[in-house]
Amino acid sequence: MAIDEPRLPESGEPPELPNEEPMQFDRAEFRPGTDGGLRCQYTGKPVVGRYYQLNGQIASAEFVESQLDPKSMGTKAGRFFGALGLGLGAAILGAVVWGGIRALTGYDIGIIAALAGWVIGIAVGAGSKHNGGILYRLMALLFVWLCISWSFIPETYHGIDASMSGDDSYFTEQGIESDPEFDETEPVVSGEQRDTVAYKAIILLMAFVVSLAGPVLMALSSIIMAIIMAFGFWEAWRRSGAAKLQLNGPFEAGAAPGGGLPPALPPPS
Repeated sequence: MAIDEPRLPESGEPPELPNEEPMQFDRAEFRPGTDGGLRCQYTGKPVVGRYYQLNGQIASAEFVESQLDPKSMGTKAGRFFGALGLGLGAAILGAVVWGGIRALTGYDIGIIAALAGWVIGIAVGAGSKHNGGILYRLMALLFVWLCISWSFIPETYHGIDASMSGDDSYFTEQGIESDPEFDETEPVVSGEQRDTVAYKAIILLMAFVVSLAGPVLMALSSIIMAIIMAFGFWEAWRRSGAAKLQLNGPFEAGAAPGGGLPPALPPPS
């Protein structure tokens, strides 16, 4: 099959193209009013006017300026008590979950230590508005330590109570052999004293103090557990510090700053 060659007009001149501006490739252009289709990757809203690069992501000027506004950071006291409250809540929650799993299964699941450090670090960081320093990092480490320690309070409480009252039934339930010398020892408290609120409060305080050695005993019992706990502490330290911001801009959507090509940006989400 023959293919006809393209024919020129009778004048022999090439056809004239519509009168348009010549094409150029030395800079990017966006249609007016569309702002290049850019969207803030933190809010999902279209970019209008100026924008920034925040940690490599497109961020609208409105979002960046709201985050850098000192009023949005609150007061130092507000950040401190916010971190204290959220960190304490996370530590208590972690202790309850860990202690409950240990009571139900009889095993210490080490991954909980790593998760506790991760959650506590995020909680302290959120409470400090991600503007914390060494104080908040140390606070997070303390809460991880307390989380691990507090998970042992129930067992420690019952053990101290059994020792004080001469009741070895608790040790029998835990599979601990009774010491003959313990059986011959007179109880420190009577049954009536054991039921008083004051006695229970004292035992609870003693259990709180004794349980603080829990993380050390766990680390000494297993090298794997020690590594997992260390990872939990590292997560708490890493996530509770001040956020690192890499800010470039501002740029005008649809125009390259200073001429030339716009800065390299990741594709909008």
